[in-house]
Amino acid sequence: MNAFALNAPGTLGTAPRNLLRNPAFFNLDLTLQKAFPIVELRRLQLRADFFNLFNNVHLNPPGSNLSSTNTFGKITSAGDPRIIQLALRFEF
Repeated sequence: MNAFALNAPGTLGTAPRNLLRNPAFFNLDLTLQKAFPIVELRRLQLRADFFNLFNNVHLNPPGSNLSSTNTFGKITSAGDPRIIQLALRFEF
């Protein structure tokens, strides 16, 4: 924290642009579905949705507010873990 200080009003700081970078982000979503015909115009559809399939950690950006010394430059939260959603639909 000693490396950063608020600059005087009306002046530019010396820190370069985009100094605080976000962690890498990789996400893969997958949907599988299968339709089962029952009779002529009726069918049953089974669907499975997988969000964040490989359950990668999605860290949120570090705190960038210089006046908040507790969170400046620290990652304090993360995104959603793997979410699985199943659906069954009857079409007629």
